[in-house]
Amino acid sequence: MTGQRVGNTNYVVISEIHVDEATLVIGHNKSLPENGLTTPYATWEANKEMTDFYWGHYFKDLYSAERDLVSRGASKVQFYDRLHGIKPPSKRDTR
Repeated sequence: MTGQRVGNTNYVVISEIHVDEATLVIGHNKSLPENGLTTPYATWEANKEMTDFYWGHYFKDLYSAERDLVSRGASKVQFYDRLHGIKPPSKRDTR
């Protein structure tokens, strides 16, 4: 749920995506200055209830966090495709 505080940190969820059973989020810590020296943005995987957040990646800027969120989401799509026996489209099918 966007706006939810992450654990006991000052990060607040500002974006989330869901892929099958996975939830991936971006958190922002407004108390950290965006000066290129701190990491006010982070991505995590979360449990379904969004009460536990884990495997954090930390970033100095929002764009880097967004790129990581998309990359992590794409990896989850590939994982669930394999789990569900879905074959990736051939190059001809992607036109």
